[in-house]
Amino acid sequence: MTTRKHPHDPPESEQSEASIALYQGKIAELESAVAEAKDKYLRLAADFDNYKKRMRQDQLDVGRADRAPAPSPGRPSERARPQTAGPR
Repeated sequence: MTTRKHPHDPPESEQSEASIALYQGKIAELESAVAEAKDKYLRLAADFDNYKKRMRQDQLDVGRADRAPAPSPGRPSERARPQTAGPR
C-alpha cells in the first residue's frame, strides 16, 4: 500500500490523467498555431508567385510595345486626330 504525502492530494492516477489532459490541450493549441502559420506561408508563397508572373507579363508587354511598328508620319492615328464638333 502506498501512502500519500499529503492527505488532500489526489491519487497518482488522477494526477496523471489531469496532466495528460493538460498536455493534450497544449498539443491541440500548438497544432492549431502550426496550421495557421502554414496557411499564412502558403498564401504568401502564392501571392509572391502571382507577383512574379505579373512582372514577367509586364516585361513582355513592354518588349512588345517597343517592337510594334511606329505609325506612319504621313497619316495621323485615330487618337491624334482632333475631334470636330458637329453642326450647332
